[in-house]
Amino acid sequence: SEPGQGSCLEVWLPATPTAAATAPSPVAAEPQQDNGGGRQVLVADDDDELRLLVLRMFERLGWQAVGVANGAAAVDALASAPERYALVVLDWSMPVMDGREALAAIRHLSPDLPVFMSSGHAADALAAQVAHLHPTGFLVKPYRLAELRRVLAGWDAAAR
Repeated sequence: SEPGQGSCLEVWLPATPTAAATAPSPVAAEPQQDNGGGRQVLVADDDDELRLLVLRMFERLGWQAVGVANGAAAVDALASAPERYALVVLDWSMPVMDGREALAAIRHLSPDLPVFMSSGHAADALAAQVAHLHPTGFLVKPYRLAELRRVLAGWDAAAR
């Protein structure tokens, strides 16, 4: 390569055509367990694919799951039907209204509603920024179904 001209790189991997066809998806690999009992969760995340994956994970756990693309849409959904949702998951970084702003607005609408914050950053650093808003907990991305199940089981046991 030359400065300012870039580089060319080739990677050779062994071909295993049957491995790709038989490998289970991360969601399908986990056994279904009905922890949600039909309760409804609101998931706010601006990444469409990630939001869909999280919705599918909640559904596998027995929850009815609704997804929105930003914090403002989450606040609007809660304002129109505050009794509808048993739990909210907010991405930390979203356009229009981020997770912190949405959490503050949700606390005004429904102070006791369980709200989990979700981010790819270390939870400890973020927790200090929203401690006064009392988030229920943090989900550190990327998380799998088993981690979501564990976090929800801990929250559900504490709530009872």
